[in-house]
Amino acid sequence: MAYEEYSKKFDEIYANRIEPNLKEIEQQRLEKVQKFNSLSWSVCTLCLIVSLWLVSNYIKDAGWYIFAILFSIFMPLCIINSICFDKLGKEIKKKFLPAILKSFGEFYITSTAIIGFQDIKEYNIFPRAQSCDLDDIITGFYKKIPVSIQETTLTHTEGSGKSRRTVTDFKGLIIKVKFPKNFTGTTVVRADKSWGTAGNLQKVNLEDPEFENVYDVFSTDQIEARYLLTTAFMERLRTLGEVFATAAGRAPRSYCVFDNDYIMIFVNTYDDYFEVFKPFETVLNKENYRQVFVQMTLIFDIIHKLKIDLKIGL
Repeated sequence: MAYEEYSKKFDEIYANRIEPNLKEIEQQRLEKVQKFNSLSWSVCTLCLIVSLWLVSNYIKDAGWYIFAILFSIFMPLCIINSICFDKLGKEIKKKFLPAILKSFGEFYITSTAIIGFQDIKEYNIFPRAQSCDLDDIITGFYKKIPVSIQETTLTHTEGSGKSRRTVTDFKGLIIKVKFPKNFTGTTVVRADKSWGTAGNLQKVNLEDPEFENVYDVFSTDQIEARYLLTTAFMERLRTLGEVFATAAGRAPRSYCVFDNDYIMIFVNTYDDYFEVFKPFETVLNKENYRQVFVQMTLIFDIIHKLKIDLKIGL
């Protein structure tokens, strides 16, 4: 189905299943905003008075003085924002995201991870990662092919004491698709060449110097790895960042794993995906919902670009 056909289908879904429900939700949002403003003034004022009293009586250091004032303002705002809007945002996503996904096929939202943190660690793609945060998980069928999408953030901590900081190893999408070739082993294609070996997998040397300048390949089966990574497929994978380059403002690194007849593609997007609710913007804006539609189109562009949706010699 061409982009124009998907777009037409989205317009129909928006007109029939989304737009008729928005006025009631917009009224709820406005009530939440009013509650937020009211609570913010009263709570922040109280916290500021308490902070000033503590500062004037117990804190003499200028640095701590400034910190106390800022903390007394911003921390209550964060808490109040969560109280007022988190539940409404989740309800809106739960209600409308599945409708948008219908533009592309039979997809639904799930809470079951398509790939867990321990599995990611075993593939040794991001060996420094210490924690994993999962957001939206979408699964279903596209052209009768099983497809799952998982929004994932991987992080680790560096330093100690005041120098302690959280570093993001990966923030983006993991796209899991049934691969049109049968295979039995595990093959890992990794973009960062500074991280050494990938567990117990063997290093695979390929005949494409440009590809090997960017990626390291490891596998349980050297012959199978070369069977999967044809010259044409390697070229498509190497240029995969072009799909997200415009959206992200830079070409992201991509990684992939072949395992259990599936390919899992890791794409750094540098941004949150599938967000249809912004607390201080009207929910009547059609473009907020179209943005999710465009994001899904980018994901299926990856499948097209790698030709995973075609039964051909890749």
